[in-house]
Amino acid sequence: MKLKTIINSYVSKKSDYKARADYLEAKISHRRAQLARLEKRKSKNYIAGPSWVDEIIKPIAVEMAKNFTDRHYDILGPFGLTCETAIHFYRGNEKIGYKKDSCLSITFRPGNLDDGEITVVDYSKNTKRYGENTIGGMNGMNFKSVSIPKDVDTNWLVDFMLKSQE
Repeated sequence: MKLKTIINSYVSKKSDYKARADYLEAKISHRRAQLARLEKRKSKNYIAGPSWVDEIIKPIAVEMAKNFTDRHYDILGPFGLTCETAIHFYRGNEKIGYKKDSCLSITFRPGNLDDGEITVVDYSKNTKRYGENTIGGMNGMNFKSVSIPKDVDTNWLVDFMLKSQE
């Protein structure tokens, strides 16, 4: 066998290898550029996502307020480890000032927000599971979350709030 045949065989295999490597490198480069564009688009348009307070609690407050035409509402929170968020319905206005006894309130906690689950806090019974100055105690975790039944309207929440004020 001639040396030229052996060398040509090597050169051919080396050329095929380089062509495959260049092809794969081009695909990798293309994917990296595509990934960079997607990362840029994500960072440009990325927001933390919809806020459960803005998208769930605020519309609930608007609907509940229709039952209290002599009041206005404020949304407070989320606060603490349980992300408690309250809707307070006040009589009066900012110019006159708030009267403490004129406030009606209802407090919510998020459940599984991927499913839009929220609960209401029942302050009628302190479980005393957590001590007064513990993290659990300071975060209101001695009060149970009550599931909101499916297919209820905001009147259920109004009734819950009014019963809890008694």
